[in-house]
Amino acid sequence: MIANKMKLLIPALSAAAACLTISPSANATVVGILDINSTGTVTVTSTAITFSGGDTTTAATTLTYNSGTALGTGVSGSLMNLTGTLPVNSFMTFTGTPLAFNLTAIGPGSANTTCSGLAVGGSCSVFAGSPFILTLTTTGTAIALSVAGLVHDSTTVVSTWMGDFTTQLAGETPAQIQAIFATPGGSLVAGFSGDFKAVTNVPEPNTAMLLGAALLGLGVVIRRLTRS
Repeated sequence: MIANKMKLLIPALSAAAACLTISPSANATVVGILDINSTGTVTVTSTAITFSGGDTTTAATTLTYNSGTALGTGVSGSLMNLTGTLPVNSFMTFTGTPLAFNLTAIGPGSANTTCSGLAVGGSCSVFAGSPFILTLTTTGTAIALSVAGLVHDSTTVVSTWMGDFTTQLAGETPAQIQAIFATPGGSLVAGFSGDFKAVTNVPEPNTAMLLGAALLGLGVVIRRLTRS
């Protein structure tokens, strides 16, 4: 996934701040791609997701924080278990860094809950409301869980992060996995990987218009927002 980077360069904001409140997300510092592999497993039941063993960043990670510090490869991380309540603060953290990924959204899953008879490439969820998407492959099942939230470093500035946890189960069809969860106490244990991106938050159009008007009225010179 491709990360978008945005910088706001304003010579003076003190006078404009007296006219309107500006969201701190206008100058977020956590940006880039975060790619992780599990160092343990995840156990999924119908009511909880339990991570065991943590994770580590891969060479595909390009995430920077604190105005340019690179996260790097092979950094150990930990994940909070999920029991259905959101948000989850510090859901994902990494050893030796100030990064805190707060989880605010999970899913959605597939509206289709008929997992039997799928063609290759077809998808389903094991029950209505499940955030997991099961996709039939030529070798088994690909499982994806979409997640999103907010992330910050040692500053109070916040970025948005989003992406997917994924795993591949060879020799298991979506229908077979659905049958597991149809059994009381059914659970699934697997390794996992994750691919996410962190992007700077863009002020809402009305806020941006008010900001522009206030700064023009004060004669402040603003450079354009740029993305790279």
